[in-house]
Amino acid sequence: MGKGVEIEDLLKIKTVTLMKAAPDLQNVGMVLKEADQEKNEYHFLLYNYDVRKKELRKIFSLRKDAEFYWLTNKELLIKDSENGQETVYA
Repeated sequence: MGKGVEIEDLLKIKTVTLMKAAPDLQNVGMVLKEADQEKNEYHFLLYNYDVRKKELRKIFSLRKDAEFYWLTNKELLIKDSENGQETVYA
């Protein structure tokens, strides 16, 4: 019989917590949640998937309570609900 689930196994799990398609459906923004055992916290990373090129790229790290919205097919508005700061990413 194999070994049971170890804490390290759980730390490898990455979860998509939010996913939104651009208006033209050619880009998909998604937030990936991953654990950081050393800091005892989670990191939230914003990624963009280009449907045409079949490429996934990391845009940057978000705060836990940040939200994003597509302004156009190429521009994202990232809003931090904690401090109200808004950033446009193109």
